[in-house]
Amino acid sequence: MPQTQKQPLFWQDFEQSYTGITSLEDLATKDDRVCVINIMGGESKTVTPISHVYSGGNIVCGTMPGRRGSAMKTAAGDIPVYNNIAEAVKAGHVFNTVVVYVPPAGVKDAVIEAVDENPGLKKVIILTEKVSLRDARIIRRYCQLRQIDVFGSAMHIIMCALAALWAAAPRKNPSSPALLPCFPTPETLRQRLQHIC
Repeated sequence: MPQTQKQPLFWQDFEQSYTGITSLEDLATKDDRVCVINIMGGESKTVTPISHVYSGGNIVCGTMPGRRGSAMKTAAGDIPVYNNIAEAVKAGHVFNTVVVYVPPAGVKDAVIEAVDENPGLKKVIILTEKVSLRDARIIRRYCQLRQIDVFGSAMHIIMCALAALWAAAPRKNPSSPALLPCFPTPETLRQRLQHIC
């Protein structure tokens, strides 16, 4: 009986990738309705009012633990603040996008809460830097299974790894181009990713 070749790490993820957004025009549209997670945080409290005015008022609410009932004042109108996503949804706010400003250790939980509590969610935009690769991988898979696009964080690292593994996969035409010179060899990449994840 022939032995089957083991699939590369993440191969199952690559085959099932979901992409609802196919151009940069769709990344942020006039019709999007946004909830900002950690809206009263250091960076967000500076950026959100400007974004709200620039977008014509498409930020419908925000969350910040312990700040329920408060509001962020902007020139385009106040943005109501809730303790969490569940409260915002229960209050009747409808949004298809969340923008995440949570510290790195809390990003995964914030995204999972947003996905679980809001069935109409279509986009997650993570503005937090230094999210662990392990958390980024979990976030990506969790959202992909629910057909939600994710942008930011370490998602570009995961996509590069997937592209490299795809490029190293067996081909019908052996003379097809393989990896780009900037990628490590497939075996080295697999070893590094298995160690990290």
